[in-house]
Amino acid sequence: MAKKYTVMFFSTDKLGRVRTVTVSRRLIAGTFLVLFVMAGAFGYSLFHLNSLHNERDNLLTYNNENSALKTQLAQYTKQIEDITAKISELDDLEYKIRDLVTLQKGNIPLKPIAVGGKEVDLLREYSSAAALNEKDFFSTLE
Repeated sequence: MAKKYTVMFFSTDKLGRVRTVTVSRRLIAGTFLVLFVMAGAFGYSLFHLNSLHNERDNLLTYNNENSALKTQLAQYTKQIEDITAKISELDDLEYKIRDLVTLQKGNIPLKPIAVGGKEVDLLREYSSAAALNEKDFFSTLE
C-alpha cells in the first residue's frame, strides 16, 4: 500500500476553516522528477544558447576579417592592373626605340632580349656542394 501524506492549511480568518490535501508518495516523487527534468532542460538550453552566441561572435569576426581580405585583394588587383599597364607602355616604348635605332644605324638585325643562359640542374649542384666540407666548398668558390 502506498503511503499518503496529508497537508493541512489553516485559515487566519475568524471562522478557522481548515483545508486538508492528501498527496501520495508517488505524486511527490513524480513532481520532483518533473522539476528535475525541467531544470536540466533549462540548464541545457542556457548552455546551448551561450554556445550559439559564441559561434555568432566568431562568425562576425571571420566576416570582418573576410571583408578586410577582400579589400586587400581588390587593392592588389588594382596594383597588378597598374603594373600590367606600365609593362605594356614599356613594351611600346621598347619597340619605338628599336625602330629609331634601326633607322639610325641601318637595317641591323637585333638580338632578342632576355634570352636565358646556361641551363643548370640546381638539385644536382646543391647535392654536390653539400657533399663537400665547408673549407673545400669555399675554396672551389674562389
